[in-house]
Amino acid sequence: MKEVPPEELGRQVSASGTMEDRIRRAQIEQLFGQVQWGLTGGHIAAVVLTVGLWNVVPHGWLVPWLIAYIATQIPRHLLFRAYHKDESKDRDLVKFRDRFALWNLISAVLWGLAGVLFFPTQSVPQQFFLAVCVTGISCGAAAYLWPEILMAGRTILLVLVPLSARFFYEGDAVHMAIAALILMFAGALILVTRYMHQANIASIRLRLKNESLVQELSAHIHLRKQAEESLRRSRDDLEVRVSDRTAQLAAANDRLIQEIAERTRAEEALRESEQKYRELAEMQPQWVAEVSGTGLDATPVGL
Repeated sequence: MKEVPPEELGRQVSASGTMEDRIRRAQIEQLFGQVQWGLTGGHIAAVVLTVGLWNVVPHGWLVPWLIAYIATQIPRHLLFRAYHKDESKDRDLVKFRDRFALWNLISAVLWGLAGVLFFPTQSVPQQFFLAVCVTGISCGAAAYLWPEILMAGRTILLVLVPLSARFFYEGDAVHMAIAALILMFAGALILVTRYMHQANIASIRLRLKNESLVQELSAHIHLRKQAEESLRRSRDDLEVRVSDRTAQLAAANDRLIQEIAERTRAEEALRESEQKYRELAEMQPQWVAEVSGTGLDATPVGL
């Protein structure tokens, strides 16, 4: 197993940046993960609005507006495709977010202008139809822009405030009441979007903390496996050395036993030799010397 230094593991765990940076990246990834649905809904709403007001609004306003709206969607589609085509980890997500925010701002302005320019003064049902379309767009914007609370709030205000002002401009009680309801709806929608945004941040933070914990545990497990592997190699090496030393001691013990046996045999042979010499000496005649006045007289005593 390849050993990885502890400092390298630490760099791997913290390589993804600070918690706030990771939350920001996660929010942008969520935004681009659901942008396609918002763009599709905007196309449908623009066509429905144009068809629904075709008989009460001058075509010289409707057609250019629809063309301008579609023109603003093309860069967003291209940006969406470029985002998903670039799958590198070091891609500049903030750049993608800022470019998307610019075109989203232009789209919101166009919807705000629609609420003012396309207001059918002579047809109350068409006024409510316009109000439904514009408020529906604001709801759709809140539904897919909530990861970016500033972008979502700005879009809601740019879409609904002009429509509310146009209803206020009519001056009668009914239109003013509708205008007030639209403003209240915009405020409530912003609050709901903010709540979703905060709940999402808490969820992302918890998920990232869990991921960091898993990475740290993985690093510790890897270090522990390295330590166990090193310990196993040391134990195997120690067993080899103990085995070699044991073999050496056994050989030395065998030599010592052999030397002891040889020494025992030598001592036994020496005792036997001493016994033989003793017996031989006892079998030899002994001489006794006597000294008298006449001189030395030696006579054998006997065997």
